[in-house]
Amino acid sequence: MKKLILIIALAIAANCAFSQTTKKAIDTAKNDPVPSSTARRVTYDQVFKRNFDGSFSAIRPVQINGENLGSDIPFTRGKTFGGVDLAGYAEHDLLIDTAGRIIIIRKIY
Repeated sequence: MKKLILIIALAIAANCAFSQTTKKAIDTAKNDPVPSSTARRVTYDQVFKRNFDGSFSAIRPVQINGENLGSDIPFTRGKTFGGVDLAGYAEHDLLIDTAGRIIIIRKIY
């Protein structure tokens, strides 16, 4: 009888431990872009260049969703920055803003 009570108590404790939930982080990559009066629409080729090996590099430092990408870092499809696969949008237009020498990508069309 003592073993049965112990097994039931352990089962209830395990169930309580697994039923606890945590608050999920908010995915900021899906939020609307911050409105800006200085933002402008440009082509992908005005911000990124295609390297001889098929990878891409930023012409100047770029910021997307708060994450910075230096101009000397090559990237290919599948590599994400700020939660975005930039190489996957090679033929799209970009809504950009600038802060000094940094290009801030606000939206991808």
